[in-house]
Amino acid sequence: MAAVLVLGATGTVGRHVLKRLSETGVEVVGASRDPGTAAKRAGTGVPFVELDYDRRSTFTSALRRISKVFMAVRPGDEQADVTGVPFVHEMSRHKVEQVVLLSAMGAELRDDFALRKIELAIETSGMKFTFLRPNWFMQVFSSGSLLQGIKANGMIALPAGQARISYIDARDVADVAVESLIDPSRQGKGYTLSGPQALGHEEIAAVLSSALGRSIRYIALAEDEARHRLKQAGFPEEWVERLIGFYRLVRGGWCAHVVDQMAGLLKHAPRTFDDFASEYSACWR
Repeated sequence: MAAVLVLGATGTVGRHVLKRLSETGVEVVGASRDPGTAAKRAGTGVPFVELDYDRRSTFTSALRRISKVFMAVRPGDEQADVTGVPFVHEMSRHKVEQVVLLSAMGAELRDDFALRKIELAIETSGMKFTFLRPNWFMQVFSSGSLLQGIKANGMIALPAGQARISYIDARDVADVAVESLIDPSRQGKGYTLSGPQALGHEEIAAVLSSALGRSIRYIALAEDEARHRLKQAGFPEEWVERLIGFYRLVRGGWCAHVVDQMAGLLKHAPRTFDDFASEYSACWR
C-alpha cells in the first residue's frame, strides 16, 4: 500500500498536515534530515524517513512506496529551485501520482522566483498537482524575534509602516493541504490563501493586548533602523536584505488582499486573528 510523504513535517504547516493525515487513517510518512529527532518532536507515532535536499542520495529511499507528496522547501530560500527541481524530477521518476506544493502568495507572477520555477517543473512533470500560495502566517507572532519582543518588552517592531496584511493561520493552510491531497476536484489548480481580515499592526497589537491582558505596542521602524536591529541580533546580511525587501512589498499593499474563496476550501470558518491570539496566548506569557 502506497503512502503520503510529508516534507517539512515538523515545520509550521507540515506538522499539522502530518497530524491530520494520520488522524484520517491515511498511511503517512514524515521526512526530515534527522528522522529520529523529528519523530520525537512530532510525537504522533508516524514513521519518519531521511530526506535532505542537499543530498540527492536520500531522495530514492525517501520516495519508496510513496504515491503522494506534500512538498515544502526551506523557508526564505531564494534558491530553493536548485534542490527542489531535482526532487521534482525524482518524484516523477518514481511515478509519484500527486504533489501538493506549499508555495507563496504571488509566486505565479514571477517566473524568475524560485518557488515559481518549482511550480513550472511540477506542471510539466506529468504528476497531478495543487499549488497552495498563502500569505504571511499568523504564527510569525508566536515564534522567533517577534515572540521574544512581545514577551520581553510588549512591542511589535517592524518596517511595515501602516500597511495591512491578511495574515492566515498555518493550521488553515494545513487543512487546505489535506483536503487537496484527498479531493480530486482540486487537482491542477493553484490557490491563493489568506486570512479573513487584512489588519494593520496597530490593530494586531490591540488584539494581542486584549488576549494577554496587558499593553502591546506597535513600533513602525524605518528601514535603516530595522536593518540595524536585525544585524545587531546576529542575522546574516543576505537574510536581512531579503526580509527588508519583503517588507517593501508589504508597504506597497501586496499582502493586503483577502481571498473570498477560503470558506469554500475549508470545512470550517477561516480562523481570525482573534481566534489565533486567544488559542496561542500562553506562548506570550
